[in-house]
Amino acid sequence: RLALSGRRRRAVGGARSTVERILASVSAAAVRPSEVVRVLERSDPVLWVVGMAAASQAQRNRLRRALTIWRYVPAPVNGAQLIAAGVPPGPRVGDAVRASREALLDGRTTVEGALAYALDVAGKNGERV
Repeated sequence: RLALSGRRRRAVGGARSTVERILASVSAAAVRPSEVVRVLERSDPVLWVVGMAAASQAQRNRLRRALTIWRYVPAPVNGAQLIAAGVPPGPRVGDAVRASREALLDGRTTVEGALAYALDVAGKNGERV
């Protein structure tokens, strides 16, 4: 057993649960790419390497795709576009930008349809724009 201080013990324990979350996110084919990206973006890149080392071949392939492709997909719209289209500045703008990226990653919208999608999301998050 390692004799770790409270902070270090929590860090090691947190690392294990984070690696388990990473591996779980790439285990099921039904998990959407946006969910995998969300897990990765909320974790320390060092733990991506640990996850890769602990992963099965199928998990490694999906994790590699997430790290080399999905993570680099930019949001297809930006806040300025939404504000220009009538969405008032505020949290709805960021929510709609994030939702449009997730929808693009998951194949629920295209780059061409992303502005309309984001405007719909902004409208659902508050009064209609």
